[in-house]
Amino acid sequence: MRKNLLFTADELLLDERFLTWVDGVVNEDDNQWVNSLITYSPEQEDEVAEAVSLHRALRLRLHPSEGLQQQQKRLLLQLDRLDKQAGQKRISKSLLIGTLFVGLFAGLLWWNQSTLEVVTEKIRASSRDSRTLSDGTQIKLAGNSTITLGPGFDDAPRREVWIKGEVEFVVQKKKDKKPFIVHMDPFDVVVTGTAFQVTHLQQRSSVLLREGSVELIFKDGQRLQMSPGDFYAYNRPAIASKEQPGLIQQGPVLERKIVFEDLTISDVAAQIESRYPVKIIIGSADLANRRITGILPNDNLEVLINALQIATESVSRQQGSTIVFTPQ
Repeated sequence: MRKNLLFTADELLLDERFLTWVDGVVNEDDNQWVNSLITYSPEQEDEVAEAVSLHRALRLRLHPSEGLQQQQKRLLLQLDRLDKQAGQKRISKSLLIGTLFVGLFAGLLWWNQSTLEVVTEKIRASSRDSRTLSDGTQIKLAGNSTITLGPGFDDAPRREVWIKGEVEFVVQKKKDKKPFIVHMDPFDVVVTGTAFQVTHLQQRSSVLLREGSVELIFKDGQRLQMSPGDFYAYNRPAIASKEQPGLIQQGPVLERKIVFEDLTISDVAAQIESRYPVKIIIGSADLANRRITGILPNDNLEVLINALQIATESVSRQQGSTIVFTPQ
């Protein structure tokens, strides 16, 4: 079944393109994307329909001034209407009502434009903006980027944020080693204290680790540990259209690369040695002190070495686990 799907109903509910379309907002690109998605396969069309039903079912108005019993009675009546009108099967009344009222007791739920949301702190940058969060973490937001802090950010067991756009972090370490988690649609970034840059756009999400270490946790449970200089990118599946019928991809495109920012070749060699079980010898002082800035593939040692040869105009020879670089 999954081979006939690009997105499940649950995944669609987390996608801004779908939400724009289902809310009736005029956006030609997003509307065309969903229309192309519907025609992808009958199974995919069913998932879109299911997502629409779920989205409508969750658009429940809350009036905090009403008593809890009145809220419960009104919600039950609305859910009964949904059951009759849409044949809704996937939402459990008891589960939904329990979730809503736990939130009401905690004082975390509010109503805004017919959407149920959790009260959080949101920081939006119209141009490049630098700030320090309440836990001491330093952030730099690119223009038109936002960061949303989870409820009770500094006091909660986990410091959680959600981003849109591009944000650089220098995370403040905590004595209790409380993790810092950046949420993005395809994966989460988990860290205790480090410097990294994340980008989360409609078609692409990426992480560039500058210092320390982070772990990426994907929706399917897979985990990836990153080292300083590692660059990881996730490209969303493309959807075919009448104009470009060959764009369909059966799954996400994952890229892993290593970033060198004005490093000497000897520093580059040290980074490669930290990632692979090899010893690298630079055959001349001139080559060792030459500096390099760029992004090279990091999926395969042989590909990385070949790319480094081209970038530094050098040649290499390998004997066992030792690789020697010399000028051309």
